[in-house]
Amino acid sequence: MSDAPKPDNQWSAPGSSRNEDAAGNTYQNGPGQDYGAPQEPRAPQTPQPYGGAQRMTWSQVKPGIVPIRPLGVGDMIGGAFALIRFNAKATMGMTFVMALVAGVVMFGLGALVDVLNLGIFGDYVGFLPMATITSSVALQAIIALVMGPLTIVTIHAVKGHKISPSQAWAEFRPHLGKYLLFYLIMLVGIALLTAVFFALFYVVMSYFSDAATPLIITILLALGVLAIYSYFVIKLVAGVPAVSIEGLGPIQAIKRSWKLLEGGFWRSFGAYILMYIITQFLASVIVLPVMLAAGFGGALFVDTLAGFGGLTAMGTTLSQVLAIIVTAPLTGALVGLIYVNQRIRKEGYDIELLGNASR
Repeated sequence: MSDAPKPDNQWSAPGSSRNEDAAGNTYQNGPGQDYGAPQEPRAPQTPQPYGGAQRMTWSQVKPGIVPIRPLGVGDMIGGAFALIRFNAKATMGMTFVMALVAGVVMFGLGALVDVLNLGIFGDYVGFLPMATITSSVALQAIIALVMGPLTIVTIHAVKGHKISPSQAWAEFRPHLGKYLLFYLIMLVGIALLTAVFFALFYVVMSYFSDAATPLIITILLALGVLAIYSYFVIKLVAGVPAVSIEGLGPIQAIKRSWKLLEGGFWRSFGAYILMYIITQFLASVIVLPVMLAAGFGGALFVDTLAGFGGLTAMGTTLSQVLAIIVTAPLTGALVGLIYVNQRIRKEGYDIELLGNASR
């Protein structure tokens, strides 16, 4: 019989074989090696998932534009800008097409109304008033309408998916009727709040004869109305994705948003105010050169006041279109991210997002 040592069972417990002692030190069994000579302990190895990709911590998991975890104000603002870079075609591109079409159509209708009713505004005005008013109303309506598809684009971008404008509209179209009813309710609420303000303003002006007192009270009333308006805007901001993503009716979406924003009002308010300041600054940077060009161009190359008014109206419409291209996608992305953040914090939405990220 040979006296050569036999390798022990590789499945034996630590310390039960000559290959590993009780401290976990391994022994080498290669040719020419002493079975009793211990090697240096090996450094612990980080477990690797399938495919060899390195594991990430919970706070680093980011399949799309934001980490899949509770979001801070900076996360939401940064995520909104990341969405523009991630999917410019479905954000700025879609908004540009809608705003341009609406601006051109409503500007043309406004100009036609002015041409047919010059006596209302005076011959010197031309088509400035009605064209400017109708294009402004149309473009503001576009901002409201495009919020729905933009929140859908945002949710897909959070999962790391890039969808086209047609795909976003295909998902949004079945909920369009509910969405319009939701916004109609919002407009009625704003109208009622405005009516209350003017009624109180009238009472104040009628009651006080001192000029300074009504002014002070009016300022306080305006601040109070602004505070109430801001409160309701934030509390109902998640109603847009509740309709466009979850398919809820307008009343159910209002209740859903109100409950979802419980405990997250000030964080959402801070993000919304900060984004408003950023978008207004960007809009002013875009609008000012266009308006100056239209004004100077009209003064230099247009001989009639009506022509100057028309050029100014066209400059106003163009500047509004350009401003909306920047402001609407950022605002829509923020609305979607507020919704995502509140669902992660209150409903464990991060688990669902991670489960669907690879689909």
